[in-house]
Amino acid sequence: MNQRFSSSHRRAQPRLRLIAALISAALALAAAPALASALAAAGHDTTARAKSTATGAKPLFAAQSAPGFSLASPAASHSRWSIQPTPNPSAPNGVLLYGTCTSPSSCIGVGTHVTASKLGVTLVERWNGEKWSVQRTPNPAGATVGFFYGVGCSSRSACTAVGSAVSASGRNMTLAERWDGSRWLVESIPNPPGSRENFLIGVACPSRSACTAVGQTLTDSGALRLLVERWNGSTWRIQRAPNPTGSSLGDASCTGPSACTAVGFSNAGALAERWNGHKWSIQPTPNPPQGGGFLNGVVCTSSSSCTAVGGSNAGNLAERWNGRKWSNRPVPNPPGNQFTFLNGVGCSSRSACTAVGAYGNSSGETLTLAER
Repeated sequence: MNQRFSSSHRRAQPRLRLIAALISAALALAAAPALASALAAAGHDTTARAKSTATGAKPLFAAQSAPGFSLASPAASHSRWSIQPTPNPSAPNGVLLYGTCTSPSSCIGVGTHVTASKLGVTLVERWNGEKWSVQRTPNPAGATVGFFYGVGCSSRSACTAVGSAVSASGRNMTLAERWDGSRWLVESIPNPPGSRENFLIGVACPSRSACTAVGQTLTDSGALRLLVERWNGSTWRIQRAPNPTGSSLGDASCTGPSACTAVGFSNAGALAERWNGHKWSIQPTPNPPQGGGFLNGVVCTSSSSCTAVGGSNAGNLAERWNGRKWSNRPVPNPPGNQFTFLNGVGCSSRSACTAVGAYGNSSGETLTLAER
């Protein structure tokens, strides 16, 4: 763990174990030291994430209405989880870190892969209802490494992917690219002044002309601070937002251009902030008595209904916004786990949600986790 992220070390530890497993298994990082260094610098925010967005779409899996979450199990053969074959670029070592769907026949997955020339570059794959295919993505001029952490789509022909790129001097810079229905284009996006490492981790786009990207920045003095940037259809701009000590944002969900919720953590624990069209404000979030709370994913089905998931020293964490306050929801932990956390969540309604994450079993293996 990089010393400069020591303030979040304890909360991030389970996620780092999953990151290490993903990277060692898929990226052959010994042959790509620049990518290894960039991923390590991102710390707790490089975990593979998956979200299903259900706006206008039939739910892709069975969900049950309940006051909390239960360990997911298929109700029938047609609702069973299954592995879909995904292509790898010419050098077979890609990792998809995030995905979103605008319909059952239109999904995007983003991440990174190492080329045959041992360069770490961005990766995008698209699902057309029958198969996955790799899409060509540009890397910023002069960048030695590029990777995507998040993607948001307002339609199948309007998507924005965000992440980070490493310059020739070794500086981590914010990265945003836009899909216009035919190709991916690099967008100009600012980095905070006085920063040396910048990562955009999540993005929500309620329309073509409104996207909110969230992440973190490390200042020249070594302070970890959250980062929010907004796209107005032509320009990305950094937004002012309350910045508690040691804060980072990992995901955002918007029900409209003037209604967004972002979640993450600070030194005080779980963190949620709300955009009302004019300013960002902190929403009080409860933390388990055991402490160590962090929120990794959030989805809002309306301005008065949001679900956020993550973890804490007590294991999995789920919280619900009812339009007035956040409250903890009952959520089980896998029996005999060494660590467990939830990393992303999708909801087709306020009472039908599925969350995904990972846990370590008693044998030390890292396994996938789904709860509903």
